[in-house]
Parts: sequence; C-alpha cells; structure tokens
Amino acid sequence: MLLCAVLLAAAPPGAQAATAEADSVAVMRYVLKLFNARAVITATMRNGEQSGEMGAMMRAASEHFDVDALGSAMGPALLAQMPADQVRACAEAVRLPESASLLAAVPVSEDPVSALMGLPPVPRQALEALFQRPCMAGVVAVMNSAEASAIAGKYGKALACEAVSEDAVALQVLRDAGQCAR
Repeated sequence: MLLCAVLLAAAPPGAQAATAEADSVAVMRYVLKLFNARAVITATMRNGEQSGEMGAMMRAASEHFDVDALGSAMGPALLAQMPADQVRACAEAVRLPESASLLAAVPVSEDPVSALMGLPPVPRQALEALFQRPCMAGVVAVMNSAEASAIAGKYGKALACEAVSEDAVALQVLRDAGQCAR
C-alpha cells in the first residue's frame, strides 16, 4: 500500500489524473451493478408511460443498455465532487475480494433495496462494511444528485436515438419529440 502511494505521488500529473478517472469509473460501475441498475433502468424504459411507437422505441433502446457505459459517463461527476484520494479509497474498496463476492451474491432484481436487504449474513456484512467507509457517503450523494440524473437521462436519450438510427420514420418521431439531434 505504501509503495502504491509513493509511486502515485511520483507519477506525472497526467498519469495521476488518468488513475483518478479510472478509479472514479470503477467505483461508479461497481455501485451501478450492485444496485442492479440494468434491471431497474431497463424495466423503467420498458414499462414507462410512453405508448405506441415512442414506447416501442424506448423498449428497443432498453435492450442496448450498458451499465459499464453509464458508469463511464458518471465517473467524471464523482471525481468532480470528491477528492481524488477519497475516490481512490472507494476504488480500493470495490476491488477487494469481499466486494467481488458481494456483487456475485446480489440477485438480479428490479427492486434493489429488497435484494440487498435480503442477502444472507456474510454478504450483508460485506455490504454494511462497504457502506460504512467514509468515501461511500460521497458516492451515494453523487448517485442521488441532479447531475447523475441528467447524465443518465442524456445516456438514455442517446441510446434511444442510436437504437432507431437506421429507421428514418422512428428517428423522425424522436426528433419531433425533441429527443435526437438533426
């Protein structure tokens, strides 16, 4: 651990920034997976209030949802809100074997809170230990922020536009709704 700190301190600023960005992306991807973001968001897209052709397009877009891509988009928001050393502490925590085991133990569910609360004792203790780390409060704050919602919304809109990019009629419907750039 000390060796890593020394090497990081000696690294040129560009390398430190790249490491901090990679750490923030790793943390956001992990937390999104832990909270079943794919299941929750695709269910929301599939079951949304959109009907007809717009609803069909949203459902098609949900098939292409990628939690890693969303985590990559949200990583910079985390880094903007938390010092790099706190982001690094969270990244180290999510890279622990216990965190990998915890992630594997969480069942896929559209109700992530119930899924997490229903974990057996060992993974539940790992979950509690993870979220008792001081850095995780900042992660949760970012996840619940207006900025994160805006990033997710922008990602979803881009996904819908991409899903219908080969269908001129469907693309025009989205453009008419103000969803896709011309």
